[in-house]
Amino acid sequence: MSLERIATMPGPRRLAVAAFACAILAFGLLAQLNVATHVGEGSVPRPEQVLWRYHGKPGSTDLHRVLDLALPEDDPHAMWPYLAAVAEEREARRAAILAWVDAGAPAAGWDAVAPVFTGAETCGQCHAAGGTKGDLPFDTYEHVLAVAQPDTGMAWGDLTVTAHNHAFGFSVAALLLGLLVSATGLRPRWQVLVIVALFLGPVLDVGAWFLTRWLGSPWHLVVMAGGGLFAAASAAACLAVLWDATLGRRRLARGGR
Repeated sequence: MSLERIATMPGPRRLAVAAFACAILAFGLLAQLNVATHVGEGSVPRPEQVLWRYHGKPGSTDLHRVLDLALPEDDPHAMWPYLAAVAEEREARRAAILAWVDAGAPAAGWDAVAPVFTGAETCGQCHAAGGTKGDLPFDTYEHVLAVAQPDTGMAWGDLTVTAHNHAFGFSVAALLLGLLVSATGLRPRWQVLVIVALFLGPVLDVGAWFLTRWLGSPWHLVVMAGGGLFAAASAAACLAVLWDATLGRRRLARGGR
């Protein structure tokens, strides 16, 4: 299949191609912002943060997360403010709960922390029948034990769904960008390089999600490498398309490539 060179396309067609390239660039920026927000905690994710996302954060549980004092008091995920109205009592209860969790949440220690979990003025005000979190009751040791388990990263079911959605999106984007790159004035060897990177990046990225979830380090580095490769290839493809749709036409008219 031979595609018409973008630089020789009629104006409306070149406009559509250029707009598509701009949309992909914008999508890429939003994707990086999403990763920074949900993985990097507001900045470029560090390797260990990528590892934690898929394989789990050592020494962390659901209770550690909601009792983290770094969470602002008005954060809907912050549960530490509900432990007590007085700061000293609140910190004592928080310390007792986390010490119990860090010890492996033993059944022998349940009686010491049970009043905090079941109390009508503490956790029990929501985590009980009729409460706003009645679907997650804290009335028994077995129920609380479920949120005291070590973090194991993204659940396999969630990982599979996310991988399925991303793999499809990556494939469509790689195909469209690859076809458009092949219709630019970019030298053939560079076209091949960009196209290979467009498809190889997602394979490394998504494939390493499962390896990181299963085996941990160092596969999280492959996740970062694959994502970076796809991002770089996408940006290169979009810039090549934009060049050909705008300045490339003028250069071609002057006898250039």
